[in-house]
Amino acid sequence: MVKKLTYLLLFFISTICNSQVTYNFESGNLTGWIQVPDAHWTASNSSPLNGSFSLKHSVGASNATDKISIALPFWNPSNGTVTWQVKVRHGYDPSGSNRWWIYLMTDKDANQMQLGGTCSGYAIGVNLVGTDDILKLWKIVNGTPQAILASTLNWQTQITTAGTGAMEIERSKNGIFTLRASSAGSFSS
Repeated sequence: MVKKLTYLLLFFISTICNSQVTYNFESGNLTGWIQVPDAHWTASNSSPLNGSFSLKHSVGASNATDKISIALPFWNPSNGTVTWQVKVRHGYDPSGSNRWWIYLMTDKDANQMQLGGTCSGYAIGVNLVGTDDILKLWKIVNGTPQAILASTLNWQTQITTAGTGAMEIERSKNGIFTLRASSAGSFSS
């Protein structure tokens, strides 16, 4: 009997220790998100990437670096595997001045997320440094990016401005990253 209770208790403890955080924008609003500058992003139902709403940059080409962030719940990535899944459609060809990245985790909010600043963390994106248009995983220390993984996916030629890219990034509890990317916009391919 004690052995059965021990197994049952261990099952519930392992179930409780796993958690999932999802941001899907299905509420149609961006409550809790910090935008810099204000009102450059919306939860849009115009051609969503998934479901009824997607996060959309709502301002045309500008000279501003538009940023949006939300605080994650407290978690320690050294306690287990962390997986991020992101779909992106980018309506402009990438270049040295038209680059994009998504922070997976960082020590600052949108007010301080800028290259050359004091922000540190990990990001997935295209052309943070250079102009090869390749999707890469970046480690950013005090605003200085360094590519730590490069995919073989050329955003300009394989995704284009009309396509959707699906990216899955996994970090093991001992800090090993894996990057998977699909030009078909699907996590299963």
